[in-house]
Amino acid sequence: MPGFDPLALIDACYAAAVEPETWSDALDGIADAVGARGAVIVSHDPARTAQTLASERIADVNLDYGVGGWWQHDTRIRLGRERGIMRPGMVTVDEMYLTAEEKRADPFFQHFIDRHRLANLCAYVGADPMDRHTLSFSASRDVRNGPFEGAEIERMGLVGPHVIRAFRLTALVGEMRREAEGLTSALERMRAGIVVLDARGRVRLVSPVAERLAAGYLALRTGAEPEAAEPIDSARFGRFLADVLPERSWPRQETILLRRRGGGRPLYVEALPLRGADPFPVAGAGLGGGVVLLL
Repeated sequence: MPGFDPLALIDACYAAAVEPETWSDALDGIADAVGARGAVIVSHDPARTAQTLASERIADVNLDYGVGGWWQHDTRIRLGRERGIMRPGMVTVDEMYLTAEEKRADPFFQHFIDRHRLANLCAYVGADPMDRHTLSFSASRDVRNGPFEGAEIERMGLVGPHVIRAFRLTALVGEMRREAEGLTSALERMRAGIVVLDARGRVRLVSPVAERLAAGYLALRTGAEPEAAEPIDSARFGRFLADVLPERSWPRQETILLRRRGGGRPLYVEALPLRGADPFPVAGAGLGGGVVLLL
């Protein structure tokens, strides 16, 4: 296996979130790092399972899976659900829930996996806060290779959460760009709240949903840094913001729960770093290197 540079691989994924044409190279880089032929991101929502994102090296597999309809017969997803393996935060390999005998007797493996000369799969499972389903980022072995080893599985566990988060950011950025002239209507349709910060941590864009969700939790003023409304969270939120802004090589803390002033349920805030080109020109120039806060 080539040298493993996790920060470079993770940065490539976040850069791909705003430059989608580079996703294939980013996925190929991770596949190389874990000794796989290629990598793919799959939604477990049946309405979106066929819409996969894969590295170029397995483009033929991806086409057959989506257009060819094999996604409807994916034994791994079905058994993963039935046997309790598809839980957010888990790293899975075939041996956890599939025996060699089951593979030999299963049409999905006989007529799809074997035909493409693929073998074992290693996957990171993540939650998608935009809906009730999960996503998986997986890497496929070539049939000539054996099972995934400990170090390779650990690498999937390290980069997997960032791949899933960058993939979700891709969807958010894509929808905003498609609706650039009607940005407000696009943001209103999103279930999650979006707050866009520039590289200095100043608020540049707040979606209508974010305005509603932030009430009592965050003070959001355009051109100023966001602040926690509950004084007891002020210093903690300040450290969180400082950690996710681009001065650091990589954030140590990417999520935070904030208390509501006066009491109530906590607000979940996730920071998604913006790498590469300026993704939101409609919000003003200079957002490259900023952060999206997902509420």
